[in-house]
Amino acid sequence: HVLIPGIDAAIDATCGNGNDSRILASILFPDEDIDTSSELICIDVQKDACLATETAVLEVVDPEVFDEKVQIMQTSHASLPVTTAPLGLVCWNLGYLPNSSDKVICTQLESTIASITSAALSVRVGGLLSIMTYPKTNANEHYAVFALLECLALLSSKEMEYGDFLASLDSNSCRIKLNIDLNKVKEIVTEAIDRVVEDGVQNQTWR
Repeated sequence: HVLIPGIDAAIDATCGNGNDSRILASILFPDEDIDTSSELICIDVQKDACLATETAVLEVVDPEVFDEKVQIMQTSHASLPVTTAPLGLVCWNLGYLPNSSDKVICTQLESTIASITSAALSVRVGGLLSIMTYPKTNANEHYAVFALLECLALLSSKEMEYGDFLASLDSNSCRIKLNIDLNKVKEIVTEAIDRVVEDGVQNQTWR
């Protein structure tokens, strides 16, 4: 288990219908102790998603604990809020709102990579970033997430520099044939990983 109940914070950066938030809440708040140090932040740009998440979390959390320890924010996930407790996990379920008939509102490449970068600079040692992508919904976003996570892993590699990896990327690097704007992906991922290197701790290791 990654999350430590009563100690860690967690962020659901795309809370959608609240299913992931409900699970995170049940882990972080296993009892009705309002003095817990844990906190849960749930983010979505859509009002319906935020309302659904509130309902879902209240199924497993005491209302008093909810009022004190849970934040539901209708905003972009591009810049994640700072938690008081150690940040143990950030999760994303990218794409559009599940079961929605309106698929126009989707996560976007730029804000998603900014969000993951923000999380990489905030998550505690031993914490976890969990990201579900959908290649056919947003190919550029999917490929950029893959590239950024690979770059994070290469920060501790003695075999290859992340810059060399990015330079080597081409349309054949993805197992699925997608229409990808490689120049745009490389530019955004390069800016993101450079920020992690410049603003993060020395000798950081990602698995």
